[in-house]
Amino acid sequence: MLKDGLTVAKAAASKAAVSLNFQEKMIAGATARGVSQTILHPIDVARTRLQAKGVKKDWSPKVFLKGVLPQIILAVPAGALQFVGFEFCKEQLPNILPGAGLADVRSLISGAGGALAASVIRVPQEVLKQRIQADMYPNLAVALPSILKKDGPAGLYK
Repeated sequence: MLKDGLTVAKAAASKAAVSLNFQEKMIAGATARGVSQTILHPIDVARTRLQAKGVKKDWSPKVFLKGVLPQIILAVPAGALQFVGFEFCKEQLPNILPGAGLADVRSLISGAGGALAASVIRVPQEVLKQRIQADMYPNLAVALPSILKKDGPAGLYK
């Protein structure tokens, strides 16, 4: 019985040791970000509306969908870019910071590199989403052209 239990444990461990290829990691990151942000979107709407000045305290179900379109459209590429940045840093850093003692530092820097890469998409996503949630614009079709006309692409990073 013990031998069979060990066999099952070894089989499970060998399955867990299978690593994903780059494309699979990118898809996993994109999916994880998209799902998590979509699930948390109603809470994000409430937070934004509570923090914004002069926003009507309307808590109807329709309000909780405000800004969901830029969130859905941009969460997936932001998640993908975060994992691309993370994986790139993870591959390059052993050449720059060699040694087993620096593994944790490399992981930390890789995570920061991934977050920095994703911010190229995440910041415009947040600008669009929060301005719609705060009733500055009615929807993405109005918000994006308005911001670009007024401030150019830099307006998406304010």
